[in-house]
Amino acid sequence: MRVSYTVYAIPTGGQAPQLAGRDIQAWYVPVYEDIPNIAPNITADVKDRKLGEDIIQPFFATDPDGGTISKVELSGNFAEFGLRENGPFNIGKNLASKDLIGKPTKSGTVNVIVRATDNRGGVSTRTFNFNVVDQPTSIVMTLTLAQLKK
Repeated sequence: MRVSYTVYAIPTGGQAPQLAGRDIQAWYVPVYEDIPNIAPNITADVKDRKLGEDIIQPFFATDPDGGTISKVELSGNFAEFGLRENGPFNIGKNLASKDLIGKPTKSGTVNVIVRATDNRGGVSTRTFNFNVVDQPTSIVMTLTLAQLKK
């Protein structure tokens, strides 16, 4: 990002023409400062999930230097688990998200690669993994005291 400043040099001595009590002889000197772009930050609170559980997993992207998040993309193996993308959602000027939604159809490790781009071309990529686990089966067993003694 380029920030520009305008500097005026106004003479303090000698005979300068006056307008409303101020010297009007001035020189325009542009001064530019290039400020480097900071790539977006990507965050998510990812945890392991159960097979068949409804999932809404948001992934957030923020622009630390106040710009706009122009794109959030998801890739990885999540489609193999019956999950899909939803969004993007622009929450504010420098915050956007994209969700992973659905019910996992198989157990294993889900890999999600999040790529965020800001309006100045800054790009960040972050990988998240979570496990889909089978729900444990409950077994109720009733034994009599006689059976325990055997």
